[in-house]
Amino acid sequence: MIVKQMSLILITSMVFWSVPSQEAVTLVSSDPPAQSTIREPTQRITMEFSEPIEDGSFVVTAASGGVVAPEEVVIDESGVTLGYPAGLPDGGYEVAWQVTGLSGATGEGVFSFTLRLPPANLRFVTPRDGQTQSPGALVLDVALQGIDLEADGTEVQFQVDGETITTSNLPTVVKGLEPGIYTIDGVVLQAGTPLETTREQVTVVLAEPPPLEEPLPETVEVAPPTGAEAIASVVGVIVLLVVGIVLEARGRSPN
Repeated sequence: MIVKQMSLILITSMVFWSVPSQEAVTLVSSDPPAQSTIREPTQRITMEFSEPIEDGSFVVTAASGGVVAPEEVVIDESGVTLGYPAGLPDGGYEVAWQVTGLSGATGEGVFSFTLRLPPANLRFVTPRDGQTQSPGALVLDVALQGIDLEADGTEVQFQVDGETITTSNLPTVVKGLEPGIYTIDGVVLQAGTPLETTREQVTVVLAEPPPLEEPLPETVEVAPPTGAEAIASVVGVIVLLVVGIVLEARGRSPN
């Protein structure tokens, strides 16, 4: 009986020693980093683990409530990327992960971060409010703050005289406008939704410039002669008359 018990213990010990222990998969780094505060737009969450990942589940929850599902999840040798092409809104986030590594080991954990983005705004570069321009072609351009116009789903929408112009290429040109007063509305769209903090209006006057008038010739004013100048002028005329008479008389006298 004692021999049988020792044999069972020996066999069990051999089984335990023959199975290598597996360490749990751990999170090595993330972007945004855990417990960090980010002050620029974020379109992805990346995670690097202690070994390549075969499979996993990831849940991102906003502090304001509700799950923020990524539009894409990429798992490769470098780690895991959760994609948000339109960008994550301002606020706090918690990321819960549960993964299985290529070795079969598993792991799970939670980390959080906060986005504190500057207020998004839009300002017209051209035309300026109250500006007068020639009719025909109107150039529209804006400066953006806190917005990445190259992000997927981000565009600028203009309203000009009832016409809607949506573009991500700036500046843009509107042609064929008649003379008149126009109110131009500009706003940023993200995934088709206007960001009201970016809305701005300007008024522009389109008018033909006035014709150029030829300058009038300059008029030179001559001051009237003084008394002495007038007398000298009269004396000079008299002298000339006398000299003329004398010469004429000499010409008639016989030699």
